[in-house]
Amino acid sequence: MLAVVISASCFTAVAAERAKTPEKPKPSAKQAPKFSPEERQQRRQVIKERLARLVTDLQKKRTAGTLSDAEQKRLNRLEELSARLQGATEAPPGGVHASPAKPAGKPKPNARQN
Repeated sequence: MLAVVISASCFTAVAAERAKTPEKPKPSAKQAPKFSPEERQQRRQVIKERLARLVTDLQKKRTAGTLSDAEQKRLNRLEELSARLQGATEAPPGGVHASPAKPAGKPKPNARQN
């Protein structure tokens, strides 16, 4: 009986302690860093230069005939990204570009037909 009273009093003490300490809100998602327009422009320029260097290196390998299948896929993706960056202008208000539209594919078949 004494054990029950002791455990019950310990339980209420712990519950009271938890009620006193506010829980820290958990961030649901990481926030994007805030950059000034000049910093964004500088970072964009660095990325474009790095991308151009990678594309040039892979194109040289393709010309030399030493490009692997994986490198060819990477070159194709980097060239697409480079083309998108060349056409991109300053980010819209809010700093986020809309995602590209998905290409229209085959229409999905209707539900089961019996």
